This record gives sequence, structure tokens and C-alpha cells, in this order.
Amino acid sequence: MKIKCFKFECSQCEELSSIQVFYRKDGSVGYARARHKNKQGFHYHKQPIEYVREKLGELCRLDQGQYSPSKPIDPEKPGLTSKLKIMAGPKGFEPMTFSLEG
Repeated sequence: MKIKCFKFECSQCEELSSIQVFYRKDGSVGYARARHKNKQGFHYHKQPIEYVREKLGELCRLDQGQYSPSKPIDPEKPGLTSKLKIMAGPKGFEPMTFSLEG
């Protein structure tokens, strides 16, 4: 099981929270909860799967400018479209070899 955290509003208290999303082996969302900190520690609110999918879709649409249009983002499996796999640095940042002896 894979766990990823996202920041958006809790469906129960509408407070901005860290939402922990638990993914099944097939990459689908299995469970989600909002993590709230208080003086005694942490307490959690279970999040409806439909709500989490909707919010992940919104987050993916907001980040669409950072991704290549040839690789669409799947809100069900956002971890499978990594920026590192499809982005490159600007010209001049290519790896190269050089010598410090001059």
C-alpha cells in the first residue's frame, strides 16, 4: 500500500488539512483521511472516496501547466505521472565533464 499526502479542505470540518491518501496495489484510492493536530496529538476525519477523487482532479488541473500535454494526469493515480520522468532543465543545464586544471 502506498500513502501520499495532499493539502486541501477536510470534507467534515472544511479546515485546510493534510489529507493522507492510501492507494491500493492497482493504484486506485482505497482510503483517505484528514489529519488534524491538537494539544494531545493528532485526530483524523475519514474522507469520502468520491470527494478525494474530485479534489485530486482539481489539483491535477491546477498543475497541468507543469506537465507535458502528451502525458495526461490521471486523478486516480497521480503518483504515476512524475515530473522527473517528463521534464527537462533549460538549455545550459545539460550534464557535462570539465577539468579544474587549466
